[in-house]
Amino acid sequence: MFRLWCVLIGYVFGTISTAYIYGKIKGVDIRKHGSGNAGTTNSFRVLGKKAGAIVLLCDVLKAVLAVVVTWLIFGRTNPDIVYLVKIYTALGVVIGHDFPFYMKFKGGKGIACMVGYGISFHWLLIPGGAAIFILIFLVSGYVSLSSIFFSVGLFFEIAIFALFGLFGPTKIALEIIGIAAIISALAIWNHRSNIARLCARQEVRTPIFKFQKYDDLDSVVDDASGMTLGRSDDEDEDKAEEDVKENKFEDELPKKKVVKKEKKKKSYINYDESSEPEEREIEAEPVKEIKPEAEAEAMEAEDEVYEEADSSQQEDGLNNVSLDDIDDNFNLGDIIDKK
Repeated sequence: MFRLWCVLIGYVFGTISTAYIYGKIKGVDIRKHGSGNAGTTNSFRVLGKKAGAIVLLCDVLKAVLAVVVTWLIFGRTNPDIVYLVKIYTALGVVIGHDFPFYMKFKGGKGIACMVGYGISFHWLLIPGGAAIFILIFLVSGYVSLSSIFFSVGLFFEIAIFALFGLFGPTKIALEIIGIAAIISALAIWNHRSNIARLCARQEVRTPIFKFQKYDDLDSVVDDASGMTLGRSDDEDEDKAEEDVKENKFEDELPKKKVVKKEKKKKSYINYDESSEPEEREIEAEPVKEIKPEAEAEAMEAEDEVYEEADSSQQEDGLNNVSLDDIDDNFNLGDIIDKK
């Protein structure tokens, strides 16, 4: 009887869809955007990294809280069935997360809840499960592939520990292995469309680190939901409105004539004798010949002018000479100079 109660309590906790509630707070119906999946990965793609982290944390915590509640009710007084209580509660949480009744049984894929139940089930499951998920994600960048490997790895971990008697007698161990197999099978079933895209090499990567390769999310279509992954419809509408506003603003601006400046190209001219300009012959004006007779007459005229000037200067000097200036040492040139 406790098994059924554990499943029901787990289901109630599982139906608390963090992605759906967080999207409604932000004014977005997560089921109508991206892949339509109300889980961590779609929240990360549609609402951002912060939203993805919050959804992941809350989905993990709801699984842990559900296990704690059932342990307080049934497991604390019955230590022999503690692990049965935990595994049945985990089954209820995963079913509630994947198929919430108020969302028309369309929820997430249960990986975050599996992380929570792995943490609360036994601490030995934590290192192996974390190593598997992180390693596959760092190598491939596919959340879906990492989730599938994680669910399978978690099942094998529980099976190995159960067979070694860590969780109780063989009968209880086999029951635990069976329920763990159902939980892992549900996870793989919910990823069937992702498996098909992985085989067709059309799956979308969800990189977190800078060195991981990004895919074009707008070009990939989810086969299960028929919706385009990547940007949401609201984001597309907002971008279209912004483009219209920018174009309208550009139309209102005064248009300026744009003059294209031609770049000056360097030209390298090879020397060619044929390209030299032709020499032009310039005719000089003929020099007038001066006859010797005219030249002689002009020289004689100049000499006469000079003689007349000298004679006039000498006459002016002699007229101004008195008899007192004449002595025994008569020098006419000195007298003229004094005057």
